[in-house]
Amino acid sequence: METLQERFHDPSSEWAKYHKEFQPVCHAALTAVARHSGHLPNNLCRLAARQVCVRHGLGRADVPVTAALMAAISEDALCGLMLTGSINFSLPLERFLTGARRYLLGRRKEREFLSRVRPLLIALAHQGFNNEFVWAVTDEEGQVVSVLGEELGTILRTGGVMTAELPLLLYSLYRPLAAHPEADMLAAAPLSHFAADLHTLIVRALLEPRREAELREAVPALEEVQDRVSRSVRAQYEESPYPRWLKFTREPQSIESRLRRVRPGFAPPTKPGGEPRHILVAGCGTGRHSLSVALGNPDAKILAVDLSSASLAYAMRMTERYGVSNIQFLQGDLLALPRLGRKFHHIECGGVLHHIRDHAAAWAVLSGCLHPGGTMRIGVYSKAARLLVSHLRACIQQEGVGVAPAEVRRFRARLLTEPAWAKLVPLLEESNDFFSLSMTRDLLFHVQEYQYTVSEIENIVQGLGLELVGVHHPSGLRGRIKSKDAAASTGVRTFAQWRACEAAYVGSLEMFQFWLHKKEPASLGL
Repeated sequence: METLQERFHDPSSEWAKYHKEFQPVCHAALTAVARHSGHLPNNLCRLAARQVCVRHGLGRADVPVTAALMAAISEDALCGLMLTGSINFSLPLERFLTGARRYLLGRRKEREFLSRVRPLLIALAHQGFNNEFVWAVTDEEGQVVSVLGEELGTILRTGGVMTAELPLLLYSLYRPLAAHPEADMLAAAPLSHFAADLHTLIVRALLEPRREAELREAVPALEEVQDRVSRSVRAQYEESPYPRWLKFTREPQSIESRLRRVRPGFAPPTKPGGEPRHILVAGCGTGRHSLSVALGNPDAKILAVDLSSASLAYAMRMTERYGVSNIQFLQGDLLALPRLGRKFHHIECGGVLHHIRDHAAAWAVLSGCLHPGGTMRIGVYSKAARLLVSHLRACIQQEGVGVAPAEVRRFRARLLTEPAWAKLVPLLEESNDFFSLSMTRDLLFHVQEYQYTVSEIENIVQGLGLELVGVHHPSGLRGRIKSKDAAASTGVRTFAQWRACEAAYVGSLEMFQFWLHKKEPASLGL
């Protein structure tokens, strides 16, 4: 699946035509994949959106929303499946669907028309939940939705859930169902009281968030977070758990097989006495990565730690879904990990160190928690890759834009519509983190962010007595890297090789991802 995704995503490959013109065979294949799995991986999701756009002529900014076009898109199974089971990563499709949502709201009393486009109406309600309602909303829409929410409450109190289907759907286009004042009444109703095609929406948008609220109360905590910046970071992720993900689609891989991809033949020392491998996922967020590690290493014991109880509750719910039992979740600050008195054979820490004020201390903590001979996989922001983000963050700070959902949504809408930002939009569109509310906040509004150069990483690694095993270059950058250094494209083994291709990250928004090894005392001459 990963190879297929990479081929479809590569604009220089033979698959490029699928991004430029409607291909019935491609459309049918994507529809079959989405129907079978209920989800499309990110690159295939981008391709699906492109096929929908070229099929229905949605590439222009001035495409009018008409009843006929709405009906045609409602009948497009690929569009419905993609919106329901994934996050849309296409700005042209988002632009049209934002207008389509407004069109539906304007015709909210026309039951016959809404019945004709019901599949699209339901799919848009799913998409609103998936992307956390990140799409632009006019003041007029907001006022109408507020009134609609009050009407929905009245209908529920007087007639019950079976009479509230249409206002419930329309309200769900714009706001989270679980936050409605009558959410308790909705949740208490049996699913059989709702139409069958609404069952999945009710479970995902109402029942599952309530399950997360239950799990959040039971998350064990290491200690109260002491660091001021860590408390601010925790507050952000309590409000906006990150990353947003809907389904696990990757093929699970063991630590050994992943190591062999970056350095064939590398073998970390075996564990003494045949004990289970102990793995730490430091900063597990909403749990996709810890789940991947657990599925790929079923005999390991995994500790997944994060600052945010909301993120951990999401992780615990998703772990329940997949029946995984070898993960222990713990709320706590990475800086406090020494209090556990534990050491690990392998540590995963991706997208975390750059959000810690004293990141040098955090590096030392991770190294101290690693058994001699153990390995670490690290992911940190690249200074070269984050030039665009740094510029936008400076603009946000200069203007004093807040982090409330409405403010994030408005600033994002400005980026997409104001001419001053037009040249930046294509770069933002390449980032999956621009297409949901929590991800946009993480991308542009984070309370703490540090960015690394390869030389800085080299100094830290050498100072801690670690060695570089290899670097994992994202698939989208491998072509650029090959053009700069053919040897580096096939496998980075040294910091000198890595520095030679560092410039390839400029403008990509990609993280540095690399593997480290903690040398045995004997190899250090001790």
